[in-house]
Amino acid sequence: AIDEINTYIIVKIDNKIAGFVSITPPNGKYGLDKYVDRSEFPYIYENMYEGRLFSVLEEYRGTNTAMLLFFAILRYVEENGGTKIMTIGRSYLVEFYEKTGLKNLDRSIQSGEVTFKLLYAEVKDLRKKAGTVYEKMLSRITVNIDWQLDFPIVKEKVCFHGGEYINNS
Repeated sequence: AIDEINTYIIVKIDNKIAGFVSITPPNGKYGLDKYVDRSEFPYIYENMYEGRLFSVLEEYRGTNTAMLLFFAILRYVEENGGTKIMTIGRSYLVEFYEKTGLKNLDRSIQSGEVTFKLLYAEVKDLRKKAGTVYEKMLSRITVNIDWQLDFPIVKEKVCFHGGEYINNS
């Protein structure tokens, strides 16, 4: 474990690990701190969760594994009251990350031979995107998912009229 406060989410296919991610809660020791001074983006850090070590094994790239992991991050952060998500992603995958709803902050990070981009989104914006991207994908594959997280795969819809029958007559 990176530290004792991170949560790890794993996607398995046929009992083999296909992908995984680590999630650091607010006020944790972010992996980003190694590369980015918090004063550079101070508005981001309040109630922010960091997705780190986001990985999909090569044989599972091009499947729904990556999108399912992103959706799991969103659901985890939603269920824990988070309002922001930040991560670093390989620069050649920025277009993929943007499809998930993350925004490229145009800040490059070099780690050895690999160049990363700093990516960020507010949960409310990801939730809007989820209605068009994630939930359509999930509706096709849900029967094949053994969701073992402590919250439902799909966020409950909010009923604003209090459950009462509305009569316009």
